[in-house]
Amino acid sequence: MIEQLWGVGGVVIGIAATTTGNWWIEHSKFKRERTKVTSDRAREVCLKLLRSIDDELEALDAYQDEHGAFPGDMGHDPVDSRAREMLTEVHLNCHPRIHKSAVTLVDATDAWAWRGGRRDAVGKRRIEFIELIRKRLS
Repeated sequence: MIEQLWGVGGVVIGIAATTTGNWWIEHSKFKRERTKVTSDRAREVCLKLLRSIDDELEALDAYQDEHGAFPGDMGHDPVDSRAREMLTEVHLNCHPRIHKSAVTLVDATDAWAWRGGRRDAVGKRRIEFIELIRKRLS
């Protein structure tokens, strides 16, 4: 009788161990996939922000070439750029350090476009942003 109980106990422990092991493997797979999807989404948002910054810089250069001055120098009021509108998306999808770097990049771009900031400050902030993306999302 005791041998039968030991046998049944061994079977129950084996089933429990197998079930726990399978659950752990599936949980680990799910966690890795979720991390990958989150990282891919954050990278996509960051690249979208960089593209919008590049488009804005290109448009400002074209405007300056055509008119000889920036829109702010010609009396136009500052407007929110597409990049500034994307900061909320960066905040929701990226690490706080990436968001902070994105804000400084957008501020530097706006300063150059509207408040007489320096172009090399934009380049420096852009490089810092890209390095942070590579470090955090690779």
